[in-house]
Amino acid sequence: MKLLIYSHFFAPSIGGVETFAMDLARELTRGRGENGAQGFEVTIVTQIPAPDSENLPEATFQVVRRPGAKKLWQLAGAADRVLLVGPAILPLLFALVQRKRPILTHHGYQSICPNGLLFHLPSHQSCPGHFAAMRFWECVKCNRADSGWT
Repeated sequence: MKLLIYSHFFAPSIGGVETFAMDLARELTRGRGENGAQGFEVTIVTQIPAPDSENLPEATFQVVRRPGAKKLWQLAGAADRVLLVGPAILPLLFALVQRKRPILTHHGYQSICPNGLLFHLPSHQSCPGHFAAMRFWECVKCNRADSGWT
C-alpha cells in the first residue's frame, strides 16, 4: 500500500509533530521486503526545506520537500491513502477530490483552546477552560497578551 504522509513540519526541524511523522514512517516501512513481509511504501511531504546535507539515518521512505501544487496533486493521486499530520487544507482537498481516504491526526489543543496551548498567558497558569465555557473574551485577552491585538 502506498501512503502519503503530509507533515508541514519535519526534520531537520525538531518537535513532537516531526518526531511523530518520522517514527510513523519508519515503523510503517520496517520489514519491507524482509522475509516476504509487506511494509507500506511511504512518501513524506513537508514544507520544511532540506538541510545542507540530507541525512536521515535508516530512512526507508522518500521525503519530498516544498512541492508545488501540481507535484502535491500528483503525489496524492499516486497514493492509496493520504495521512495528514495535523490540519492541512490543500492536501486534504486534493485527497478528497481524488477520492482517496484521508486520515487526519491532531496534535494540539486547538479544538478546545484557540492558541493551542491550553495555557492562560495573562495569569501564567493552565487555562481553566474559558473557551469551553464560552468566555471567548478571555481567549481574546489571552492571545493578545502574546501577540498584540491581532
